[in-house]
Amino acid sequence: MSQTEVQLIKSSSVVDGDIVGMSSSKLSGALPAISGASLTNLPQQAGVNKNLIINGDMQIAQRGTSASVSVSNLGYKTVDRFRFQDHGSPTGVYTMSQSSDHPDGFSKGLRFATTTADTMAAGDATYVDYQIESQDLQQLAYGTSSAKTLTLSFHVKGTITGTYVVWIYSPDTLKALTKTYTISAQNVWEKKTITIPGDTATALGNDTDSGFMIRWILGTGTDYTSGTAYSTWNALALSPIANRYVGQTANVLATTSDNWNLAGVQLELGDEATDFEYRSVGEQLELCKRYFQKIDQTLYGCRYSTSSGFVHHFHNPEMRAEPAFNWTGRATSSGWNYASYSNKKTFQVIMTAQSPYIQGGTWDAEL
Repeated sequence: MSQTEVQLIKSSSVVDGDIVGMSSSKLSGALPAISGASLTNLPQQAGVNKNLIINGDMQIAQRGTSASVSVSNLGYKTVDRFRFQDHGSPTGVYTMSQSSDHPDGFSKGLRFATTTADTMAAGDATYVDYQIESQDLQQLAYGTSSAKTLTLSFHVKGTITGTYVVWIYSPDTLKALTKTYTISAQNVWEKKTITIPGDTATALGNDTDSGFMIRWILGTGTDYTSGTAYSTWNALALSPIANRYVGQTANVLATTSDNWNLAGVQLELGDEATDFEYRSVGEQLELCKRYFQKIDQTLYGCRYSTSSGFVHHFHNPEMRAEPAFNWTGRATSSGWNYASYSNKKTFQVIMTAQSPYIQGGTWDAEL
């Protein structure tokens, strides 16, 4: 209803529930139906901050845009918040990259391209995952009769058609569930939707640790597929491991011509996938900095005494936890001590140098 129509209602009188003095032509379209305490026929709202995934559009890659990942090089390597991991000792190697290959409506994707093939031994698996802090999931009301349903949606593209597993795990409840999706056509972006039921039995924690993990399986051996799949929250979907990735048939490491691509990841309340919630690059970067920060330039400090100095840096925004610190250069290693003076809000390092500095500083507080 337009503002003009609202003003017409305000200027009209209401008699026994009817609006008097307003043309019937102004009351058109589908109006909400009222039944008890319920309203139906209301338009679906886009919501603000409905997407529980940070950087689901793959815009931010603070660590770099490309890296070779393998059993000897795991972790967060390119696109922020998305991590490469494995089980066992797979011999395959991927190039993990922030890609310009993307579905309509996006400008970036996350790509895994096989550079060394692997047939996957029984105890091996490779995957990419995403984790969410427990304190950011309180609205799910897990452990109560009001536990909420979630919907995961994402765009995927690959050279290997077949069935893939999305395994979802809660470190708080020690339960998991297994869902599958299918890549139907080679090299075509397809949107997938997965419904995640609420857990009425066990509550999540309320802290900065991981409460929820989403794991996209790229390939797996038979040790993880020979059991029974559980599509609702169950401790048996975690252990025995034979139950974890039941249904996975695809192996992205099959040949050096293979690749798998992910984009537009959204996790939201409800049992329907709504339009992707876009954030500005600036907002997205600030959210990512809770987990990882870097300074490419030289960070200079000041003299502290006749023999030492310190470098001070405030974390903005505050980080999730006290971060691990790395650097590419420093004035000296003599007298070097930052662990005693640093926390998730501020960083300070003491060294035996009257002109102290650090270069290429990174601070990592990822889950």
